[in-house]
Amino acid sequence: MKYYLLGVFFLLCAWCTAQNDTINPLNVASEMPRFPGCEFYTDGPLKSKCAEEKLLGFIYQNIVYPDSALANNIEGTVVIQFVVTKTGEIAQPKILKDIGYGCGKEALRILDLMKEQNIKWIPGYNDSIPVDVNFNMPVRFKIQVPLPYTIMDGDTIWTKYDQAPSYKKGEEALSVFFLENLKYPKSGLDSCETGAIACELLIRKNGQAIVSSMYNYSNLNDDFVFEAIRVASATSGQWNIAQLDGENVAVLYPIRLTFRPESSTCGQPVEAFDTASKLSDEGVQLYNSGETAAAYAKWTTAIETFPPSVEYRFFRGQAYLQDGKLKEACLDLSAVKSVLGSSGYDSLLPLICK
Repeated sequence: MKYYLLGVFFLLCAWCTAQNDTINPLNVASEMPRFPGCEFYTDGPLKSKCAEEKLLGFIYQNIVYPDSALANNIEGTVVIQFVVTKTGEIAQPKILKDIGYGCGKEALRILDLMKEQNIKWIPGYNDSIPVDVNFNMPVRFKIQVPLPYTIMDGDTIWTKYDQAPSYKKGEEALSVFFLENLKYPKSGLDSCETGAIACELLIRKNGQAIVSSMYNYSNLNDDFVFEAIRVASATSGQWNIAQLDGENVAVLYPIRLTFRPESSTCGQPVEAFDTASKLSDEGVQLYNSGETAAAYAKWTTAIETFPPSVEYRFFRGQAYLQDGKLKEACLDLSAVKSVLGSSGYDSLLPLICK
């Protein structure tokens, strides 16, 4: 079962312990430190409430639930202690309470991110004089099962349904439709551009098919992208709509379109692409049957056989991540991101690659 970060909740309070000779934080200041961005308020309580909301917003937008914590269903509260100095800097961060599996380190990473972005806190004050104040931040990590739908550009897209969408004439007819209608762009002939573009088709409740997302694994030129969109969209009206509780619902449907030039001078890249695709498919089957070493060997050979495509690195990178081989996963998924603009695991990359 997949899980996602539903919320991270923070309780903010002051904390005082003995520090070193350089920084001597106080127990309490007449005016406590605040996260910046709320100085337009003149009322003290409103200013403090606004600052807490700003801090929560910053952390919620940047924190990543550690993958190992998700895999082990770890929930609980991490307590982070740090000093807000009289100049608004964050100093001496440390973990007071941890729940393990990377949660404490992730909370500390958010403090490091504040430093990287040069975010200065509003320091604490005593009698209008800035002072060092120790600050305590409990962080609650909670996992919940995701909703059975997402909202995208006004469409409610369901991930749970009783009956999946299907091409009215059958899967084989859909393959034939793509084969007969997909045109190889002339702009790719000179360089023998070859590769695959994967799409997620949104099959709306009215039968319209639109491209929701696209993965141009071989970085084919824009003419190929436009052609893929044209042909995928041309399937509108030819679908049996997905059903949930007897009602039509919008659902994503994956397709993969391949482009091979027919010119005799392009025989080598076409043969390499077909061989690599076959090896990659065999790798997926081997991995799913538990033969991981053989699967990795297949994917590695596929990558070597047809280097222009990151599709095979995407499969191998997912497997590395699943098997806890983070260094290898970082290399593969970073390569995917460099071509596609997204690795599919962007929120995890800072943890995988550190």
